[in-house]
Amino acid sequence: MRFMPSDDATIALDTLKIKYGWFDLTEKVLQRMIVTASGIEGQIDAVKPGKYKLKFSISDDKQRTGRTTMTFRVVK
Repeated sequence: MRFMPSDDATIALDTLKIKYGWFDLTEKVLQRMIVTASGIEGQIDAVKPGKYKLKFSISDDKQRTGRTTMTFRVVK
């Protein structure tokens, strides 16, 4: 996933939130993936097969927040 701030702003990494339903996965992602102001890079492993929907939000230093949803399927 890539973060693309406006030209006049920078990403505020401490505002990153990643949720799966009611569960906050932010800390797990920070521990297991590479998270920089450019985006999130890594592989999702040890997940049971099924369909998943993650909700992401992050803000910039101008207090603007971007949100998106990522839906993916894990197959065996």
